[in-house]
Amino acid sequence: MAGEPLMAYRSPGLDAIEAATRLVARRHDHDPSQPLGLDQVKGRLRLMVDQVMSEGGLWDEDTAARAFGQAEGDSVEAAHLVRTYRLSLPQLATTAVTDVAELVPLRRIVPVYRTPPGRQILGQTRDYLPRLLRTNETAASDEDHDHRRPDDMLATPPAAPGPRACDTSAGPWPERIHELLEARDLVVSRSAPGDPDPVDVASEPRILDQDRSARLYLLARAETAALVLHWYTHLLNEGQMSPAVGGHGEVRVGRLPVRVPNPLTGGCAEVGEVRVTEAEAIENLDRHDEDTTRFDVGYGLCFGQNERKALAISNLDIILERDRGRSEFEQLVLRTADGMDANGLLEHVKLPHYVTFRAAVDTKAELRARNPHTDTGEAE
Repeated sequence: MAGEPLMAYRSPGLDAIEAATRLVARRHDHDPSQPLGLDQVKGRLRLMVDQVMSEGGLWDEDTAARAFGQAEGDSVEAAHLVRTYRLSLPQLATTAVTDVAELVPLRRIVPVYRTPPGRQILGQTRDYLPRLLRTNETAASDEDHDHRRPDDMLATPPAAPGPRACDTSAGPWPERIHELLEARDLVVSRSAPGDPDPVDVASEPRILDQDRSARLYLLARAETAALVLHWYTHLLNEGQMSPAVGGHGEVRVGRLPVRVPNPLTGGCAEVGEVRVTEAEAIENLDRHDEDTTRFDVGYGLCFGQNERKALAISNLDIILERDRGRSEFEQLVLRTADGMDANGLLEHVKLPHYVTFRAAVDTKAELRARNPHTDTGEAE
């Protein structure tokens, strides 16, 4: 009608989207069960929180637990939420390099030694428990609880926090497998000339043509299941399902200090600590173009207690190094291991595609109209 303001058009699709959003909020916020607190998620679902922090690339247990709850238990969505939140944070400083020799182990497993130098520490693990579902689980009595954090149950306490030199020396824990093999000159050298600084892939977002530090960064932030799949697929393709030597090495779960350098004093202030999983994998070099008198050692490190991921990284580190230039396996792994890209592409399949599909249907119909006698499956 003349003189009346035009009303904004609301499509039925927009109404449906808003209704779907309200349904998600209603299910999340108004479920009749008791809401999960952050302490419950961090305590009862700690391994999933560790996985979300690792794949999200941010050490913040509260943020990971909150994202996991908001995603209703979808670890991929939770990691995506953490990454999005991480991008909104300012970068206030760059931490000092921490020597992994300072790692205080909560768990140390060396499968290649019956009695390794130092100690085997089983720690907290389900490796030796039967995979049987407990259907009559009841709450433990208060007397059964040790009220210390699991991380505090250590044979050797961590060093006291405070200012110290940035070039801290190794702690009291035994040498790693590669160090023991290096002492006997049984390991090929993988050090880069000039000892370049590690590449920060977050600020230099390049995927291919990267050095080892960037590759390990990408693998540390990749999706755990994708890494395991790539490693397992390689073994199947190479027929190495039962290698005599290969893949085994050492696994450590422990705590590493986080320090920030002081530009005035030259020292470092310890601002916290992170829990990490570290793995080394040994590979028997046996090709004609390799030094068959030595082994190669792969390395993996990631946030939290995430042993499958660290082991997969260490094995893929060796596989990619030996395969470099021989096939497209490195490109396949580095392009597809990040769950954000793969799952984002898959999720978009559910979004509207009616325009492109209608165009394809019209094209097919036009071709049929031009060639009404063309048999199905025949090409002109």
